[in-house]
Amino acid sequence: AALVEMARVLQPGGRLAIMVPTAGRAAQLWRKLPNIGANLFGEDELGDILEDHGFVSVRTKSFGTMQWVRGKRG
Repeated sequence: AALVEMARVLQPGGRLAIMVPTAGRAAQLWRKLPNIGANLFGEDELGDILEDHGFVSVRTKSFGTMQWVRGKRG
């Protein structure tokens, strides 16, 4: 829902940058834990979601358990 709203309010060509936590190397462990309401994204998952919402020039970089994702509204 948040990404839909971000895409709605950005003008065409507007840029979006997000930094989110990722499961990193502990991904398999996180998947075994009960759902605590947090979403830890896989390696390219958030970038794929941005592209699905019409963003272009999407780039992702991971830094340990943090991921930087940027894109431009198409």
